[in-house]
Amino acid sequence: MKNASNLSLRLSLIVYIFSTLILSAQNFQGKITYERIYNDTKERKQLEDPDLDITERKKIEDGIDISKKFLERTFILEFNNLESIYKPIEELNLKPSDVDQFPFTDYYKNFKENYYMWKFDGFGAQLVVKDTMKVYNWKLIDETKKIGKYTCYKASFVQSVERNEQVKNEDGSFENVLELKDLNFIAWYTMEIPISNGPDRYGGLPGLILEVDEAGYQTIVATEIVLNPEKLAKIEPLRGKIVSPKGFEEKMGFPFEN
Repeated sequence: MKNASNLSLRLSLIVYIFSTLILSAQNFQGKITYERIYNDTKERKQLEDPDLDITERKKIEDGIDISKKFLERTFILEFNNLESIYKPIEELNLKPSDVDQFPFTDYYKNFKENYYMWKFDGFGAQLVVKDTMKVYNWKLIDETKKIGKYTCYKASFVQSVERNEQVKNEDGSFENVLELKDLNFIAWYTMEIPISNGPDRYGGLPGLILEVDEAGYQTIVATEIVLNPEKLAKIEPLRGKIVSPKGFEEKMGFPFEN
């Protein structure tokens, strides 16, 4: 009975939080600057291998340089209570081969109609993927930390994805092997900013997400927060050739992951 009572209390608290969130988010808007930081710990550990030959070492070092160059970027999230847009503050001058490695950019969310749009520019195609808003199975964790002046709460979810992993062969060389992995994503959100949103594709928590650890591969963290600015650019849906995730897979020949 005690466990049932505790569960009922927790559910009531969650309903209360989200009800308060919806009410307080009315006519609420803001502009958040995020930095995306690439985590090269895994590659640096590979470079410590004394048996690593020159060719493989150069390949790993070049991979780190490319990832840092194109993944470590500054983004802006502009939002109101109905919609938001997340995009890089400057366009990169990419070669076609580089575009293919980092094809996804702007991410639009429409909360009123419950859909998102994600801009794709790579492999000779320019598309906008549109689908129902993603729902993550967040686990709320009793842990807090400060990000700037805001008290943030921890949450996480696990997502199974196919990843190319480098496996070392007996001769010392490395090869890419496709593996299904369970990746753990960790977010830090604050209820002091009452909007269920966040950078990139993330959201669905009882407060704005200020930091996301994307399974140890990279981290997105808020560096500047402006609430209810006097001027906010008009937020509009993305334009372009709109396709569903299934339509994307049929056209591109590889799965769409969100």
